[in-house]
Amino acid sequence: MHAGFKHAHGLDGFPQDLDMAYGYYSNVGSQSSSDRSRIHEHKQYTPHFIYLGNEDDLNSLMDESSDVFQYLQYQAERGDLESQRRLGTMFYWGQNGVSKDIASAVKWFERSAMQMKDPEAVYDYSILLMKGQGVKRNYTQGFQLLKKAAAMGSINALNGLGWYHGIVLKDHRNAAKYFEQAALNGSDDGMFNLGIYHLTGENPDKPWKNESAAFEQFLNASRFGHAAASVEVAWYLSTGSLRGVSRDVQRAVTLLQNVCKQNGHLGFMMREALQAHLQGAWEEALVKYILAAETGLGLAQSNTAHLCEELGVGYDCRWRYRNHSILNSDPHPSTLLEMGDYYYYSSAGTRGNSLSLAEQAVSMYSRAALAGSPQGMFNLAVLAQKGYVLPRSVLDFFNVSRGDGVEAVMEKILNRCAEIEDDEAVTPCSAALLGLQMGRAWRSVTQSRAQLLLAYAAIVSIFVFVVVVPLQGCLERSGRASAPRRRTPSVSQADRADDPGRAAGNSWLTANERRRLSQAGDLAVTLSGACLTAFWTTLLHHLLRQTIPSTATP
Repeated sequence: MHAGFKHAHGLDGFPQDLDMAYGYYSNVGSQSSSDRSRIHEHKQYTPHFIYLGNEDDLNSLMDESSDVFQYLQYQAERGDLESQRRLGTMFYWGQNGVSKDIASAVKWFERSAMQMKDPEAVYDYSILLMKGQGVKRNYTQGFQLLKKAAAMGSINALNGLGWYHGIVLKDHRNAAKYFEQAALNGSDDGMFNLGIYHLTGENPDKPWKNESAAFEQFLNASRFGHAAASVEVAWYLSTGSLRGVSRDVQRAVTLLQNVCKQNGHLGFMMREALQAHLQGAWEEALVKYILAAETGLGLAQSNTAHLCEELGVGYDCRWRYRNHSILNSDPHPSTLLEMGDYYYYSSAGTRGNSLSLAEQAVSMYSRAALAGSPQGMFNLAVLAQKGYVLPRSVLDFFNVSRGDGVEAVMEKILNRCAEIEDDEAVTPCSAALLGLQMGRAWRSVTQSRAQLLLAYAAIVSIFVFVVVVPLQGCLERSGRASAPRRRTPSVSQADRADDPGRAAGNSWLTANERRRLSQAGDLAVTLSGACLTAFWTTLLHHLLRQTIPSTATP
C-alpha cells in the first residue's frame, strides 16, 4: 500500500505511475478480500474509524467497565433485542473499543435470534451455526433458521440460502435462483455471487460464460462497497479488455484503495495505535499512526497530523500528513476545513499568488461541503458573499441556477446547511440565514414610501421608549418622595409666610403636573407600541413571503 500510494500521487521521489500503483493495490486488495473471511483466525480487526480530533468519536468508545457498556448489558439481560444485537456485533468485530470475544458474541446472537422477532438476528446466528464460528457446526439447525429468516423478510438470508445450496448441496440451479432474488432485492453479496455464476457458467439453466453480465453485477455490488466485487471491477477497468468498458486506471486505483482501507491487519495496527493514545502513550501512538499513515490511509494521516500538533513535533510533520490526507478520494471534512483555513489566511497575507491560494481554499471548503460538513457550507456562503466564484459542481449540488444572484446562492447554501444542523440549537447557518432574510425583508419594507415612514416611526418609537419609560419611573419615585413631606406639620404659620417657595411645596413639580406628564408618557408609550407592532407585523409579512413558497392555483 505504501508503494501504491506513492506511485498514485508521485510522492517522495516515486514517479507517478497509475499502472504501477494498480499492481501494488491489486495484490493488497485481493489479499484483503480473502483475509476478511478469516478475520478471526489472525491478528485482524475491521478498521474502526475514530478521529482523535473528534470528541464525538472518542466518546463513542467504551470498555467493559464503562457505565454505557454496563447499561447496554443490563438492557440485553432484560431481553432488549436491539441491545443484544449490538453487544453481539461489538464482541464479534471488536467495535467501540471492545475486544473481540466470539463466545460472548455467539451468546448474544443466540439470545436475540431465539426471540424470533428480528429476521437479521435470526440470519446472523444461522450463519454462525453453519460456519461453526464460536459454536459447534450444525448445518441442520442453521439451515432451518436461515429459511425462517428468509421467510421473515431477510434479504441477506436469501443470499445465505444460495450459498448453502451452491457450496454445501452443490445445487447450482437453486443457488443461482436465490442469488438472483437476493440481488434484485439489493443484496451486494447476492450481486457478487450472481456475477460469479455468470462468469463461470455454472448455472445449469444458463451454461455459458457471460462476462458482460458478470461485470454488471460486480459493478452494482462495488457501489455498495463490496470488496471482492471491487477487485473484479478494478481488473476490468485497468485492462479495458471487456467490450463496452473503457480503460480507466485512475478509477481502478480508487476502487482498490477503498478495499485496502478495510484490510484487517491495518485495522489491527490502527487499534493498537488508538489503545496507546487512550492509555496516554502518545509518542507510541504517534509511531504506530505514522506506520499506518505511510500506507496512504486517510484516517491514520489525520490522526498523525493531530498528534504532531498536540506533541509539538513540528509544523512539517503536521503539514505533510494533512496534505497527504486530502489526496485521498474521501478525506475527513475536518482535514479539508483545516487545509481550507490554511490556504485562505495564507492568501490574505500573500500578494503574488493570493488568487491561486484563495482558489485552493474554495476547493477545500467545497469538498468539505459536498461531504456534508455544515462548517464547509457556511464558509462557502461567506466566500460567495465576498465575491469568490464557486465551482459549478458545488452550485449544482445546491440547486443553484446560472441566473441566481449572490444572495440567492447564499440562501440556498445556508438552507441546506441549516437542514443538517442541530434543530434544537441556534447554529451559525441558521443565524446567518435569518440575518440574510431579515435584510431582504427590510429592503422590501423600505421600497414603499408609506412603509418607509412606518420604519422611521418605529425608530422614533424606540427612542421614545428609551426616554419616556425611565422618565415615568422618575416621576413615580418623585411622587412617592413628596407625599410624606406634605404630611409633616409646619413649624408655624409665620414661617410659612416668610418662605414663598414653601407655599408651593418642596417638590419641583406639583401633583397635577406629574399627573399630566404621566398621562402624556402613557399616551406616547401606547402610540409607540402600536407603531412598533405595525412595523414588526409588516416586516414579518415580508419575511414570511420569502420563507413560505406561494402556491399557484390552476
